[in-house]
Amino acid sequence: MPKNLKEEKQQAIILERLDNFIEVNGKEHKAILDQVIKTNSRVDKLEVWRGFITGGLLIISIFIVPILLYLIYKNFN
Repeated sequence: MPKNLKEEKQQAIILERLDNFIEVNGKEHKAILDQVIKTNSRVDKLEVWRGFITGGLLIISIFIVPILLYLIYKNFN
């Protein structure tokens, strides 16, 4: 319990500052969360793209390269 008027004013100032901090922090948190969601979306798209590239390279190395090597070997012999 506050002992005098000065302590009551100090407590009121502290509570007001805390309320302002909570309000500003909430807005900043929302902005950060929105940016994280956008970034995660871009990262997901890049991971899908990387999967397509990896799959394409796998298909080339399993099917196309052996056929080319066979054709080259056949033409030189």
